[in-house]
Amino acid sequence: MPALFGDRANGRRLAVGLIAIAVLLVVDVVLVALALRAHDAPESPPAPASSLHPLPSESSSIAPQPEPSESAAPTGLRLLSAVSSTVAWRAEAGACGQQGSVELTTDGGRTWAPSALDPAGPVLALEPNADGRRGLVVVADAGCEPIVQRTFTGGLGWEPAPDQAVGSYVTPQGDVTLDGTSIDAPCEEPQAAAASGGGVVLCAGVAQARTSSGGWVPVAQDVTAIGPADGGVAVALRSAEGCEGITVGVIRAGALQSVCTDIPTDVPIAVSEGGADQVWAWVGDSLEVIEL
Repeated sequence: MPALFGDRANGRRLAVGLIAIAVLLVVDVVLVALALRAHDAPESPPAPASSLHPLPSESSSIAPQPEPSESAAPTGLRLLSAVSSTVAWRAEAGACGQQGSVELTTDGGRTWAPSALDPAGPVLALEPNADGRRGLVVVADAGCEPIVQRTFTGGLGWEPAPDQAVGSYVTPQGDVTLDGTSIDAPCEEPQAAAASGGGVVLCAGVAQARTSSGGWVPVAQDVTAIGPADGGVAVALRSAEGCEGITVGVIRAGALQSVCTDIPTDVPIAVSEGGADQVWAWVGDSLEVIEL
């Protein structure tokens, strides 16, 4: 009986050993097959660039710049700055070697009084105060370099103000100043400038707004004049859809509030915001107050 039990035990050990060997053989075969498949498979292609989601840049968010329009060439010969529904200054800008002139109104443009300012060259910028008596202007001297003059007497007396850095303008040499600070122009031949947000410069009929990072974004085309406005820029537009005359309005935060007028498109014009929802337009020998 003991011998019988020993034979059975030896048989069990033999069976277990055979099973273990079989399992190992199967595992080896599977591992070899997987290794061969991995060796034959092609490498995975790199992820496409679009899946990387780069942060948008300023240039990628700016719409293509409109082509300049020949019909929108501004005159650049007049300046107008209204600071209320009654008070405004205006100027025939002049040119290098040609004197400009400044006039003032305190009755909503019904009458204009010439100032006693006698500049040697053109008038570049007007900065009146709302009281109608104080204010500054930027004019060019005999060498056509900008200088600041100020008045406390409604234009009856003037004195140099070399410590004042004010005004938004384009010099006869084509240099641009915004709020008294010289900047790089967005084009080779800038024609007008206005302090709105970061500033607006007119280039061949396209109004360009300056961004917080110093870039430029086109905000309007077929523009013939720009001027001051509270929190925006006053504009005069030619070729507006459905309007045979000049369209005048104010651009704020990229939105244009405007009306079509019967002002001819071929006359010199200067614009400025006046009172609330109001644009003043100096056209020919007259001033038009336009309700928006």
